Amino acid sequence: EMGAAGGGGGGGDGGESSKFPSFVPQEPAKEIQEEDCIRLLESLARLPVKLPSKNNQQVETVVAGGVDQMVNQKSDVPPIVMLHGFDSSALEYRRLIPALKRLKKEMSEQEQEQHLRAWAIDLIGWGFSEASGEVDKIGPNEKRENLYELWKTYVKEPMVLVGSSLGGAIAIDFALEHPDAVKGLVLIDAQAWIDGVQSPPEIFMDLGLNVLRSEPLRQIANVQSYYNKDKYATDDALKIGRLHTFMPNWKTYNKKWMQGGGYIISERIKDLQVPTMVLWGAQDKILGTEPAEKFKNALPSASLVWVDECGHVPHLEQAEFTAEKLLTFASELTSTANDAQKLQDQAFAQ
Repeated sequence: EMGAAGGGGGGGDGGESSKFPSFVPQEPAKEIQEEDCIRLLESLARLPVKLPSKNNQQVETVVAGGVDQMVNQKSDVPPIVMLHGFDSSALEYRRLIPALKRLKKEMSEQEQEQHLRAWAIDLIGWGFSEASGEVDKIGPNEKRENLYELWKTYVKEPMVLVGSSLGGAIAIDFALEHPDAVKGLVLIDAQAWIDGVQSPPEIFMDLGLNVLRSEPLRQIANVQSYYNKDKYATDDALKIGRLHTFMPNWKTYNKKWMQGGGYIISERIKDLQVPTMVLWGAQDKILGTEPAEKFKNALPSASLVWVDECGHVPHLEQAEFTAEKLLTFASELTSTANDAQKLQDQAFAQ
């Protein structure tokens, strides 16, 4: 359908037709109702990132939340970069990004302090990102390299790295390898204590992926993710959560991921050196609440914040509360750094 990417004539229910980027699956995207999601979809952009270990193979890495700000803006809070969970997309942060930006405006007295650089990222193999040519492997190394090269090329200063569910494992792995790039770590119901992914035979992978894409299975996961199921486990949430499965390489990339061995980091969590905050839904039915206590034991200096009336996805179910905790954490990192700098300056002055 030519011109679909441009938005064309009036779509949907008589309103202004949305202008989604051309790489987004247009027809299923048009069915989405949630305003925050539509706005975030419209903001999606692909940034070219080259992977040195793959002969500079290029990954069109999707960034949600406004790319121009990534490159051009300064802020008094470190950049915030968010990683979504398994078989999901940057759209997971459709409520948190606007909540963060609203809060920053309220907190700032001066106009120039109102900027907030906050982006959700789809790394290689997930969401709406796409690699040029064949991809030989998609495992932890590829995801880490993709994130590091994106950070080095576009973010260029230490960031607050946020990871939800399996995105938490990616964030931990990254912070262990590149502590210089991470100013603080925020783990939201992070899946990091169960190591590896079992690699099933090819035929089962196909079956498994068809089931994974199917509405019934996704609806079960959708319902299990929330505490307030009536309000949040909607048909629209299902459509949003499935949108990336219509990407042309979804199946191929997921097979590569399943063959890639997954994350094995549980033994290394205690070695994290960066300031860390753990946010955990008090009614998480997917991972339960025990992993939160494990984080607290492994990282005595980390703060653990329980999110009440909340399942596995606080950034979706309690976005305002999550934004408040996240922004406070990020702001405190800045002021602590400033204090340290002042002390250093005073020492030199004397």
